[in-house]
Amino acid sequence: LPTKLDGSAMVANEGCAVVTNPTDNSVLFYTNGESIWNKNNQLMPNGQGLWGDESATQSAIVVPWPDSACHFLVFAVHSAEGIVDGLYQWPSYSVVNMNLDGGLGDVSVKNQILMSDTVAEKLTSISDGSGGYWVMLHGFSRNSSLPRAKTFYAFHVTHAGIAGTPVSTNIGTAHSTAVGTPFEMQGEMDFSPDGTKIGCAIRSSTNGRA
Repeated sequence: LPTKLDGSAMVANEGCAVVTNPTDNSVLFYTNGESIWNKNNQLMPNGQGLWGDESATQSAIVVPWPDSACHFLVFAVHSAEGIVDGLYQWPSYSVVNMNLDGGLGDVSVKNQILMSDTVAEKLTSISDGSGGYWVMLHGFSRNSSLPRAKTFYAFHVTHAGIAGTPVSTNIGTAHSTAVGTPFEMQGEMDFSPDGTKIGCAIRSSTNGRA
């Protein structure tokens, strides 16, 4: 079972992520997409100012760097509120190196643009079955006729890093909005356990749908 960590320094209205040691299940670090804290509830060096948002449904996910015992990739997305407030950032990734700061971890690479396009608050991942991972995002546009409003973006993560071009699939319900705030950015997305399906919840101004 996971080991309880008392005294968390994190504030998160919505999304957050935590990484544990596979050997003893103790906490290594945690994040709300904006900051990263180590197991001692201290901010990691260079661990502030990430381009996520603690008010995003799935603000951040963490994926182990394949074939590395000490590097982790922290993916982050911004929020609907960020668009309304004019503070929106592109989806990004940062790298945590657990060999630094005496084994407590350091953000060695920060805020690398994953793609220069608007995405929803949805972010998930799954193993590719060969030691790597697929990281999935969903596009967003106020104009439902634009392709990105219906596009799923899948980035392949291998020992070589993150593929520069995602696999794009244009299918399903448009993530857009007909009202003043971008409600349809919100809602969770996740893979089925066997990786053959993906569920995507969509908030709207009147009711939710998938």
